[in-house]
Amino acid sequence: MTINKICVTIYLRYARCDMELLRVYNEHNEYINQLVDRDIVHIKGLWHREVLIIVINKKGEVLLQKRSNTRKYYPNKWALCAGHVVGSEKVYSTAIRELKEEIGLKVCKDDLNFIGIYKKDDPKNRKFSYIYIVRTNTDIDEYTIQKDELSQLKYISISKLIKLTKSDDKSLAFHKDTFHISLFKYIKENII
Repeated sequence: MTINKICVTIYLRYARCDMELLRVYNEHNEYINQLVDRDIVHIKGLWHREVLIIVINKKGEVLLQKRSNTRKYYPNKWALCAGHVVGSEKVYSTAIRELKEEIGLKVCKDDLNFIGIYKKDDPKNRKFSYIYIVRTNTDIDEYTIQKDELSQLKYISISKLIKLTKSDDKSLAFHKDTFHISLFKYIKENII
């Protein structure tokens, strides 16, 4: 057994059960053969991949989810469905998994409309966000939320979401964020 295999075996044996190992990428979104715990990725500001899924209902409204008060980041804030791409998981598989886990929405790859990648160079959260649109006829009371991560769901019109994101209202995880404002305007003009 090589020293690398021994280190990986020891590392995995003593790893926390809530550990998520993320692939690490360079600034050009190229995998650099490292798997690192999610918390370390954020502490060290390592590049990684995430998904961002905008769920849109038949009325053209966007689904927001309120993060639970126990969440480490943005507790009690309204956000979009999102998550980290774990290990060797495909990006689209992460989107499918996150929708099922967080809100009980079952979709397949063909239901995901990929609209682009957003590169965010924040020292604590360097990421490539793969953005998807999912259209659904699901009513708000038909979702099953993951109670340890979310406390509530609601639909909001895209116009109201743009206005709220631009405002001083701090109930959104992304309030005053220029990327989200541009994304929502793009969706309003080109998708809804």
